[in-house]
Amino acid sequence: MCNVLRLCCAALLAVGSTAAHAELALWELGLGLGGASLPEYRGSDQQKNYLLPIPYLVYRGERFVMDRRGMRGLLFARESVALDISGDFGVPVDSKQSDTRSGMPNLNFMLQVGPSLEFTLHEERDHGDVLKIKLPAQAVISMDMSEPGTHGWFFYPHVNYIIRSRWTLGTTFGATFGTRDYHQYYYGVSAPYATATRPQYSAGAGYSGLRLSASLSRRVGDVWLGVFARYENFTHSVFADSPLVRSNYSLVTGFGAAWIFLRSDRPAVDTPLSEPDTM
Repeated sequence: MCNVLRLCCAALLAVGSTAAHAELALWELGLGLGGASLPEYRGSDQQKNYLLPIPYLVYRGERFVMDRRGMRGLLFARESVALDISGDFGVPVDSKQSDTRSGMPNLNFMLQVGPSLEFTLHEERDHGDVLKIKLPAQAVISMDMSEPGTHGWFFYPHVNYIIRSRWTLGTTFGATFGTRDYHQYYYGVSAPYATATRPQYSAGAGYSGLRLSASLSRRVGDVWLGVFARYENFTHSVFADSPLVRSNYSLVTGFGAAWIFLRSDRPAVDTPLSEPDTM
């Protein structure tokens, strides 16, 4: 699910700093500009470009964190294991502007939320280098009041490695999985919308593709700078033969900058939710 706001924020709020986490403020407020180039949905061959002014709001509490990666609440933490709640968003798609989905229902604005089990394999607090395995599972919920409801679950088990010096390099690699309802919502074609070039199709549950992402960022005084890229490959995915899949890969790129003009005098709280803020 392509998420324009999240991807623009990924460039906008990708963070790099030599300061320790304890030196960061409890909350920060700023304003920035983010740009991204991405397909209209995963598997689409239509690329769209966005340039958006975006407010910057970060909160680093003991049990709750809000930053570029979304909102997370800590449920459990012990040594190298933590369980938290993560959230994300999916932007709508207007089918009238989509060659592939023309005549089909629009894709709604989505909220993704659910638990994430995380294992820290390596961490250097002085430098900020972190190696983690993350196992998030998120319910996909329509936020359109005229068509409320859930559309399955999305899973993204992955390895997250962050190297932090003057610049912060963040990388993730893993496989994505979805339930039948999730894949059917994005890649299914019911009989009323089938055409000669878009046959009826029913999607199944299972493997949803490989994902590799990287970001490079740095903070200079009150200015944040970042670039990012995300590559996904859908070869051998359970929906690869859907008529709505016009490309077996997708590439998302972006950049961003933000000026932080207001911050708390109180320092951030150091918890298992605390980590360098990258993709």
